[in-house]
Amino acid sequence: MLEFFGIVPPASMDGMPISSILLGNKENQRVLLFGVFGGQIGLYDGRYTYIRGCAKPDNNPLFSYTLMPTNMRGFFPQESLEQMQIAPGMRFTNGIPCLKIPTEICINPFYCGSLLFDIANDPHQENNIIRLPIEAEMVEKLKSVLRRIDAPSDVFERLGLEG
Repeated sequence: MLEFFGIVPPASMDGMPISSILLGNKENQRVLLFGVFGGQIGLYDGRYTYIRGCAKPDNNPLFSYTLMPTNMRGFFPQESLEQMQIAPGMRFTNGIPCLKIPTEICINPFYCGSLLFDIANDPHQENNIIRLPIEAEMVEKLKSVLRRIDAPSDVFERLGLEG
């Protein structure tokens, strides 16, 4: 999006221009990471789309890392604020310490499980082909990306991934 508006991205920013992806340019293409806070996390590697669900029915541990004690719908409940901690600075906070607040989400992703689609043979993602050899490869790619972006250890734990 920055490219569209003529803005040069900062050196610390991950990613690549979306135009190169939309135009099918495979040069320097890495995996794409996507998802919704507290929900499943997705990874696309140019062939497969892997969507990883949480490991436990309670979808925990789940924390918001923020400098503002509010979420999308208002203030955090008092019980969450009473349990908040100061987290050390991380890559995605530009090294600035922040609040680590236990939180919940409205829709639990546990019951959706994990999904794997072969986009080359199933572009509409209609047939879940979750299989151990392919899933194991995608799990390793997912862990690698999460390490590269300095994801907190609780993200690995929530997703049932060994960091």
